[in-house]
Amino acid sequence: MNTILRITIGSALILLQSHISLAQDGYPFVTHFEYSSRMVGQNIDFAQDKNGLVYVLNLNGLFSFDGSSWTYLPTPGKAHAVEKIGDVYVAGENFIGYYEENLKGNSVFTLVDGTGNDVFYRLCESGRGVTFALGIKGIYRISRAEPRKASLYYAESDSSMLFTDIFSIGDLVFGVKNNQFLFQILSQNAREYSTPLSGDEYFSFSLTHAGKQLLVTNRNRLFWFDGNRFIPFKVDDKQLPKENRITDGVSVNDNTLAFSTLFGGVVLVNPNTGLVKQVIDVDSGLPDNEVSLVSADDEKGLWIFHELGASRFDFDIPVKSFDRYPGLNGNILSVCRFGQLYVGTSNGLYRLDVSKTYKTVTVERELPVEPVAQAKDLQTSRPKKRSLLDRILGRSEETPDEINPKKTSPSKPEKRNEVRKITRQVFTGYAYQRVDGVSGRVNQLIVNSNCLFASSNRGLYCIKDSKVQTIISGKPIHYISAFNDDFLLVGSGSQLYRVSENNGEFEVSSIVSVPKGKINSALHFEKWLFVSTDDKVFRYELNNPQKTPDELNVPEGLVLPSLCMAKGKPYVVTINAIYQINNQFDSLVKQSWGNTELKLMYAGAKDFYLKQGSTWLNFTESDTTNSIIPNLGLLDKVSYVSRESNRTLWAVTGYRQIYRIDAPTDSREKTFAIKIIQVSRKNGEILNTRFSSIPEKKSAISITLQAPFYLKNEGVEYQYFVKGSMDAWSDWQSSPIIEFPFFAAGNHEIQLRARNAQGIVSQSVAYNIYSKPIFYKTFWFYSLLAAFIFIMILLYIKQRERKLIKENRELEKKVRERTKTIQEQKEEIEAQRDQLQIRNEEILQQKEEIEAQRDEIMEQRDKIITQNQEIIKSISYALRIQRAVMPTHDKVSTTLNDFFIFLKPRDIVSGDFYWIAQRDHKVVLAVADCTGHGVPGAFMSLLGITLLDEIVNRVGNIQPDIILGHLREYIKRALSQEGKEHETKDGMDIALAVIDTATMQLQFSGAYNPIYIIRKGKLTELKGDKMPVGIHLSERKDFTLHNFQLSKGDCLYMFSDGYVDQFGGDNNRKFMAKNFRELLVRTSPLPMADQYKELEDTLDRWMGGTYEQTDDILVFGLRV
Repeated sequence: MNTILRITIGSALILLQSHISLAQDGYPFVTHFEYSSRMVGQNIDFAQDKNGLVYVLNLNGLFSFDGSSWTYLPTPGKAHAVEKIGDVYVAGENFIGYYEENLKGNSVFTLVDGTGNDVFYRLCESGRGVTFALGIKGIYRISRAEPRKASLYYAESDSSMLFTDIFSIGDLVFGVKNNQFLFQILSQNAREYSTPLSGDEYFSFSLTHAGKQLLVTNRNRLFWFDGNRFIPFKVDDKQLPKENRITDGVSVNDNTLAFSTLFGGVVLVNPNTGLVKQVIDVDSGLPDNEVSLVSADDEKGLWIFHELGASRFDFDIPVKSFDRYPGLNGNILSVCRFGQLYVGTSNGLYRLDVSKTYKTVTVERELPVEPVAQAKDLQTSRPKKRSLLDRILGRSEETPDEINPKKTSPSKPEKRNEVRKITRQVFTGYAYQRVDGVSGRVNQLIVNSNCLFASSNRGLYCIKDSKVQTIISGKPIHYISAFNDDFLLVGSGSQLYRVSENNGEFEVSSIVSVPKGKINSALHFEKWLFVSTDDKVFRYELNNPQKTPDELNVPEGLVLPSLCMAKGKPYVVTINAIYQINNQFDSLVKQSWGNTELKLMYAGAKDFYLKQGSTWLNFTESDTTNSIIPNLGLLDKVSYVSRESNRTLWAVTGYRQIYRIDAPTDSREKTFAIKIIQVSRKNGEILNTRFSSIPEKKSAISITLQAPFYLKNEGVEYQYFVKGSMDAWSDWQSSPIIEFPFFAAGNHEIQLRARNAQGIVSQSVAYNIYSKPIFYKTFWFYSLLAAFIFIMILLYIKQRERKLIKENRELEKKVRERTKTIQEQKEEIEAQRDQLQIRNEEILQQKEEIEAQRDEIMEQRDKIITQNQEIIKSISYALRIQRAVMPTHDKVSTTLNDFFIFLKPRDIVSGDFYWIAQRDHKVVLAVADCTGHGVPGAFMSLLGITLLDEIVNRVGNIQPDIILGHLREYIKRALSQEGKEHETKDGMDIALAVIDTATMQLQFSGAYNPIYIIRKGKLTELKGDKMPVGIHLSERKDFTLHNFQLSKGDCLYMFSDGYVDQFGGDNNRKFMAKNFRELLVRTSPLPMADQYKELEDTLDRWMGGTYEQTDDILVFGLRV
């Protein structure tokens, strides 16, 4: 029968000393694990094998867990119990089985014979190593000899009786029937013991501790049973009142028992005194108070299973949490121990104090009220957790189990409503109190000269004797460090201050000011003071800090550099590299630290901790805290570190958690196991986990490793080394599955190992693989091939011998015939010899004639060389004249500020020219391409420059269309061009622009050639007229005038056709105007010097050293 109980949990006083200890020790280290998607929040049983692998029996089946991943383990039927008895045994409906390694090294589930006709739900091992199992029919004994077999050890003859528990004390085996009656089991005999139960009381569960059995009743009464008598175990009912029902329990270690309770959470009890040591609930790190199972592993870790997952509390590891106490507000930024614990947050500074405050919480919960039955009526109803018989018989949670051993009807309970007042004494006296007088984001705390210094975005403060003194007010402090016991170095913005104390008063003086950025670290070494900002490191002379500092940099740049000392040397640490300041203190030398991300944490004067990837290093002048380093790896997102002593560190993680890390008291070297659990081929075939032999052609395999580790979720990395194929171990990887794509023919040994978050590296395990070579690579193939070649050689030799004998006979015959022929030929040769003598005399005569002709040709060649040298000298002098006429780069720079001139003649002199002039506030620019190239083109360019100078000096109206009109007339007149047929058509293509520097107005006219204007990546083209400057058949009277309003930053480009018409590329084609425009748009944001370089490099790549220049090239670029 159910009723609504209004339960008022009030506050009362408890033992202060235990909580003072808790405040000093903090909360135990906890690791939370999420369930697999196949699991639900209700769990039944727990076991751990010899390799550390955890087995959890869930309502949805059996699962294994290694700290990273859950694996579903199918069973022949519904499982009800899992227990480690040497091997891990699983019991359920019509089966008992165990996990063992087969000959291939794979873990397999083996059934115990004789278990197919009963439901099994408890397992137990006696002191003699005998395994027993509870079934509906009675107690079974399981033999350890192979094949393992179960036989009925004790048969229950009374159908109203059912064994609900079994345990052993020494060699004695005891069973509990119907949760009420205790028996010693001796084969088919059962000796009943008197129990201290009264009324409707029954045993809820039992647990083993220190060789005794602790039995817990539904009324929260606990009894030790030593095999002879029951001894009451009194638990402090201030924390564990009888109304707060105990639902499960486990022995954690020699000094701790853990009990889950009905009202939520787990209570830790001292088994010797009965005092409550601690309550683990949502206030102390447990995600959910709805606990379905508690258990302990071989490392004395407490496992608590709840709706949101599994939580493992470790009481031995020297890492404790201090963020569970109330009072903190804001993100946690810094922490420091100065007598008491101080914590800096985004909302100020807090101190952990004793504050005798209490709270009252009212809870409403619907609970079943158990009716009073006769002494041997069993009524089992356990809220939030299904009973054993419910699970076995498949009954719902709302149906109570009723077993009447004497077949008597229970008295009908009488309905009643009552309000029970339950007093649970909860001390809430330790809380964080805000420290008045410190405001802002407290980002750093250090202790120096018996004072706690706090820096924030609003100033610098000193806390001493619980009093706050403001040192610097209204300035953001980014960095503080203890220079020595006499003064501090304080960074605020770009200023570095010196803070010293004199008779209780603080003096603040500015030391240096960095040119740019904010100071994030400083370091004094010998006569130098080094200061770092977000991207730079500066060096100051300590005796002359006002002198301009030297900048220490590297080509790749510095990203968030921090200064520190290590082994007596100054270092600079960035997020991706470590540099040592050289002995001359004027440059940085990169150190070899791999490619992983680096993070430097400041933990005190000359005390630094470096995180490289997932590994922490003591990067300091001493190594006194090295024993603390491994446990830093258990923490994620470490944002702040503070050293209290050589054996204690404080750390902030994720801006939410505070941890104290002490040096371990156990100096023994720790190890952890690694195991190969599966080796598979690409086609899914499962191989032996010790050795395999596979064909070379299909030698790809994947190895799945398992290294159980429960101090950190997914806290294991893996590494491999293939002997003979690798020079070093592979990089660490988080995935336990290692892929090998191919093995060459032969034997290979693979070494595999794991490293956990504490930096402990496991012993390596070996896997051997033989890659069977393809047939044509085998010994037999080579042997057969050698035999075949040998036989073929013999056959060839025999055949050759027969052929040689035949050829020898034919040769003798031919020799005789040839001898006769030779005699005839001899006579003919002698006749030819006489003719040759006559011919030789003729040849000698012809030789003399040829030598005379050769001498004449050599004289003509020397004349041609001399003439060529004279021509080259003349052209070179013409080049000097052309350069003298064209404006020089220095002359152009007097008129223009930002420009480039890309001129590349095809020959020595160029037919392309540029020209510039300035009249008042107008600048006249011209870029022209004269007919032809080389000397003809150069003559035309000289004529063009001379005429332009004359026109601009004589014409009053400086307008490009008018200038081009005059230029055309002058050229026609100079070249006597009248438009007659067969008359020369020499002239020039030209782009002429006039820029009014006062109005930023551009006027442009062109003969064939355009001008490009690029503004913010957009190109505008002002086209020239399709007629040259010179005689032309379709000549118009005037050139077109274009007007364009310029803006600051516009880029103007004028050019000849040499660049766009240059042949090159892969297909021997022209560069083309489209590519030229895209090139100009792409390079326009660059400085003009860089644009010149880009044009030059692009042309070189286009010609590729293969193609010759086809024409003169000229590009003139200008930025307004």
